[in-house]
Amino acid sequence: MKPKILIMDDEDDIREVIAKLLNYLGYKAVQTKDSYEAIYEYTKAIEIKEPYDVVVLDLTMAYGLNGIDTLKRLREMNPNIKGIICTGYSNVSDIEEKLKEAQIDHIIHKPFKINELEIVLSKVLGDKFES
Repeated sequence: MKPKILIMDDEDDIREVIAKLLNYLGYKAVQTKDSYEAIYEYTKAIEIKEPYDVVVLDLTMAYGLNGIDTLKRLREMNPNIKGIICTGYSNVSDIEEKLKEAQIDHIIHKPFKINELEIVLSKVLGDKFES
């Protein structure tokens, strides 16, 4: 069974590239454009007992909740969900406390290469899956 990954990014091009990279690496990727869609998709997956293995969330969003707050909402449904935050900011020191509080599993900085994404997913998923 392929690992399922939920992507949330408000930029269509970025979201689509991440999904293509994940599909290439052997994951099943589902794209959402905002926190409302992400929470809806995650809720649907829980209801049909096909939860996501990881969520990849953009840190800053044009509208709706940001990645950290979206992860907090998703963790209300599943405290064990693995969360990766994507950001274009190279310096996240000003929000380090929020990241620690949200128990982010990993941060990946945009733009990233396919091998960086593969390494992050390997760390986050551990031995649960092999891509």
